[in-house]
Amino acid sequence: MQIGGASLSRATAERVGPALGSGLQRVFAMAEGPLILTRPDDPAGTVLGTQGRPLSVDEEVRIVDADGKDLPEGEPGELLVRGPHTPRGYYRAPARDARAFTADGYFRTGRLARRTPDGDLLVTGRVADAPGVG
Repeated sequence: MQIGGASLSRATAERVGPALGSGLQRVFAMAEGPLILTRPDDPAGTVLGTQGRPLSVDEEVRIVDADGKDLPEGEPGELLVRGPHTPRGYYRAPARDARAFTADGYFRTGRLARRTPDGDLLVTGRVADAPGVG
């Protein structure tokens, strides 16, 4: 079973296999990129508790605070991405690009996330919903 588009609690994720007799894959994706997902061979803790990691090893991921400074592993902040699954801008929309992309080309996803010690991502909400971020 593939889950994406909404948060899924660990308790609910743990019930999927026994209740449905299937494995679980968690996915986070946006039209602008990136594609972040768990893999069939990931450890249970990764599948049950994170959205995994980008499909492409060339996708660059940053987690930043409200000032755009990189945060240490485990700290929640805005998810920024840059790479082969992320466009470099919107078609003929420089004003929108100025808001949506950093000066060095990272797309501001508007999502809150944190990185685990293994490099997996847990998307926890939207920046607009978090005081002091974004």
